[in-house]
Amino acid sequence: MEGIAPIVPFVSYQVHERLDGSGYPRGRSGGQIHFFARILHVAHRYITLTSSQAFRPPYMPYSVMELLLNQASEHIIDRDVVRGCLRVLSLFPIGSMAEISDQSLVSVVRSNHEEYTKPVVRRVSGTGRIRIDSGHESELVDLSQSRIAIVRAVPDPKRGEVVPE
Repeated sequence: MEGIAPIVPFVSYQVHERLDGSGYPRGRSGGQIHFFARILHVAHRYITLTSSQAFRPPYMPYSVMELLLNQASEHIIDRDVVRGCLRVLSLFPIGSMAEISDQSLVSVVRSNHEEYTKPVVRRVSGTGRIRIDSGHESELVDLSQSRIAIVRAVPDPKRGEVVPE
């Protein structure tokens, strides 16, 4: 095909290689894997796992980030790439759901840069799960400026998300 950079087929070929050599097609490891292929591998894993598949529903974004962090600590995928992914998506990506310490359900509306566990959230329901009109700015909570904290990530029922086993 015209107009495709020569590096694209090479990176595409290596996308399933893993730093520890357990990937395919060649079982390459470490520096043998092009940096762009390492980036594409992490992006591909994230998108695949947070998307609905024929054989399973989508996984919660928080669970997928947790999985990627574990794989980075086990040297299966590149730590720097996962760190970059965290900076862009956060531990609680935009749109993900969580329960906060006052027992409200919230939806993440933006990240707080390096404060991965303290995004800006919008209350979806109050204490006792009372539905709140999400159009009010007063329902936005910047967790980096509050004593309120995320207790746990929760699946988004609208997306049919599940926690991986």
